Amino acid sequence: MAADRIHDAVAFLSGNEDFTLNGGNTGFNVLDFWRFQFSNLSDMQGRVGEFIVAMALGKKTPDNNNGWTLWDIDYRGYRIEVKTTAYYQPWREDGTWSEQRSFGITKSHCKEGDPTSELKRMNDIYVFVLNKGKNKQEADPLQLEHWEFYVISTSVINKECGDNKSISLSKVKKLYKKVLGTDEGLPFDKLKDAVDRIINGINNRFNDIEGSVITKKDGTQWEFRDGKMIQIK
Repeated sequence: MAADRIHDAVAFLSGNEDFTLNGGNTGFNVLDFWRFQFSNLSDMQGRVGEFIVAMALGKKTPDNNNGWTLWDIDYRGYRIEVKTTAYYQPWREDGTWSEQRSFGITKSHCKEGDPTSELKRMNDIYVFVLNKGKNKQEADPLQLEHWEFYVISTSVINKECGDNKSISLSKVKKLYKKVLGTDEGLPFDKLKDAVDRIINGINNRFNDIEGSVITKKDGTQWEFRDGKMIQIK
């Protein structure tokens, strides 16, 4: 349900920070490193997909700072996991592509460092992201019209997929059609509204009345306030 974990703040770099040697300038800086290491965005589809979803939701700082948190984005008190795939794979030298794509939906231990704790999916919502371009030009990750998004609550994934560790793109489309009546993914400018609708639906299932309080299994108490779930105890 609502997020109950606080992430460390990120100290953003400008790119102008210099690498130094004994206090002296080396002639290269962080921006040079970024250009050198991260210019091929097609090889970073997962990170790019997460960034695009965060921008759609108005997030300016990352919640998954170290890549090891059990979900990617905290939004309105809910935990969102972003899973990304693409038809076009730049490592395929023959330029071929495949529609047989899948996403990871593995469960994790609900208590970090405790292998005896319950295995569960720690997020409330999945955003499945597809770069639908089928060649290098069509799959340019900077052009947002090449991306489409499928927003599905984790409760639906749990019901339909059980302990499965992955879900195929075709299965995502079937579930999406079952819920919304269409298997067409959302464009970027419709993504935020779709996430908000899912959250509002979750709230409604918990009698979302301003000021109402629920108690979770761990004993913490949460209050619905201004459309959000706020931990009060």
